[in-house]
Amino acid sequence: MTMHSTSPQKKPDRHSLPAELHEDCEAPLVSESSTSVTQPEVLGRLERPHDVLRQILSPYKEDTPSSEVAISKEDHLSLLPSQYLRGIGWGSCGKIYHQLGTTHVVKKAINGNIVLSDECRLWNDLIMHKKVEEVIDSHNVGRDNIPVLVPRVYRYISKTDEWWKTHDHMFPPEDRTPENLLISEHIPPIHAIGRNALMDYFCPEKLRPGAKLQDSNNDCLIRLYLGKRRDHITRLRPGDKTYFGIRNFPLCLDQMEDIGLDTMAFASAMADTLALLHWEARIDAADVEFVLGGAPCLTHKPLPGFEQLRHLAADTSTDTTVPDHGAGAPVTHMWLLDFNQCQPISMNEIGVDQAVKRFLDNDPYYPRPATENGSDCLWLHFQQRYLAASRHILNGSGYSRLALLFIEKLKKAMTARLERKAEAARRSDIWSEFERQGNA
Repeated sequence: MTMHSTSPQKKPDRHSLPAELHEDCEAPLVSESSTSVTQPEVLGRLERPHDVLRQILSPYKEDTPSSEVAISKEDHLSLLPSQYLRGIGWGSCGKIYHQLGTTHVVKKAINGNIVLSDECRLWNDLIMHKKVEEVIDSHNVGRDNIPVLVPRVYRYISKTDEWWKTHDHMFPPEDRTPENLLISEHIPPIHAIGRNALMDYFCPEKLRPGAKLQDSNNDCLIRLYLGKRRDHITRLRPGDKTYFGIRNFPLCLDQMEDIGLDTMAFASAMADTLALLHWEARIDAADVEFVLGGAPCLTHKPLPGFEQLRHLAADTSTDTTVPDHGAGAPVTHMWLLDFNQCQPISMNEIGVDQAVKRFLDNDPYYPRPATENGSDCLWLHFQQRYLAASRHILNGSGYSRLALLFIEKLKKAMTARLERKAEAARRSDIWSEFERQGNA
């Protein structure tokens, strides 16, 4: 998972992850070959869905311009009336719309009588989202040098804003009541080739034709569950369901292994990112999601640095906006999203306890020990990678012990949880046996 940079070589500092984290990894996030095989003509020659998925779900990475979406101020502030909003799902604090013809999604709050209102969570989403974006940028990793992309956040529109007087008709008739809005970058779905292969491989045959006609399946993102395996009860069998959806498809560890995906690379990316969230952004990473999606639509290189600029001829154009090499192609990127539940942590044991709780409360994106339905090898790799990244971030800060304390407390909490599950299972078995004997 080697990181590339277009800036001049300089001394490492705490704003750049150490090279050894990316050069000594067992396997790069994407190999040279895998960046050249996810082309339509090559995928078309692959006969088995299994092979197509292995190629297309290997995240895309090459020395291309930064994948920062290049959008004019007018584009992401205007939301032109002619641009229709299509519902593409629900977030934890609102309904999600895609503004057709643009690279925007609009998250609309749902005002409800709950302890922490959706309005408050949407504002928190904005604040935390921007914090994460700035942390990634400040580490000189940017969107060209880290294997996890964060959607750009553009604008927050209050429900009392004058904007609503001229734009409410963009929403479906049943959802035109003014509410707070958060506008951010749309994560493109998995390419149609990948979506079809996903349904061919995992969907029961009799449900397949209907699934491929289902409009919602065009909005496919894949949730990476490195901490979960399907057991014999939850494995999908013909007749289990009458509907098969892939809008937010949960891809479990055993499924990744069946396909042949590089789970070590996914674990490395998650570990690096979690270390940044904990110790640079200093947030608990509550309920964040790691998904596979498509490539950003437009890119531009950042303005060259001072040393590069001073060697250019006078009046040299620096406009480097170009189409993304991956946009619209069957290539895949790993994305981090959903920051509405994130909260700051204190740099002490109380903050560590908070981070541990949020790790365990989240969906099983992160690896777990084998006893937690995971893989010991994958868990150890994640643990070592997280600690190495954390050491670099916390070096000289006086907080270096906190990362190790987090891992120690996390393992202790997981062990305790397993013991509780085992005890509950034992009690259930005893009760079942008691009932069986009573009915004999």
